[in-house]
Amino acid sequence: MSGQPTERQIETVSLLVSDLYEVDAVYRQGREVVLSLSWRYAPEKSKAILRDRLDTAGYTYTLAQGENLLLTIDPKPRLRIPRLNIVLFLVTLVSIYIVPVLLANLPVAAAVVTETSALDTFLNLMATAWQLTRADLAAGANIRFTLAMVLILLVHEMGHFVASRRRAIVTSWPYFIPAPNLIGSFGAVIKSKSPFRNRRDLIEVGAAGPIAGWIVALFFLLYGLTQTA
Repeated sequence: MSGQPTERQIETVSLLVSDLYEVDAVYRQGREVVLSLSWRYAPEKSKAILRDRLDTAGYTYTLAQGENLLLTIDPKPRLRIPRLNIVLFLVTLVSIYIVPVLLANLPVAAAVVTETSALDTFLNLMATAWQLTRADLAAGANIRFTLAMVLILLVHEMGHFVASRRRAIVTSWPYFIPAPNLIGSFGAVIKSKSPFRNRRDLIEVGAAGPIAGWIVALFFLLYGLTQTA
């Protein structure tokens, strides 16, 4: 019947709880799946880990505590991006776009700023550098660099993310890290919420990010070579 959970979906949900609980029984209930679970250790800690894992994965579920723990879950997760991840991505985007140009303009501004007070010197230095930066950005500076950096970082981390979901491993969405350095970022990270069950999981998830990022980096390398004189 249309809308019934598939065997693949049921297997994925079972894998997400099997390190924390014994799966005693699995039932279909309309579009949902009900799992009867017996805890392996530390019931409250196991329940907290399970909630965090299912919330991160985007599942809609309920937990009922009786003789066993009953997990009623919609086996089709929703891809909900947390607000923090979105904010960090936007701040990193701005940082990569602005910070390198601002740092490049600091020596130029320092050459024209002359003040006796240390505070006045600093404030005038930053104001002058910011004016130069605004002019450069208005002229189109750093757009291609920003596009390349952001896409390489994003595709790299999403390579890990997509591979982990394919292997029924829960990871967070990427956390981008803005920074006041030459490229405007310290990169990005994702956090695993469930264990790697075998070597294939570890290799596939670990390799997917660098491979995906390398493909994008190669594209921009070839593009850059075509733009050289």
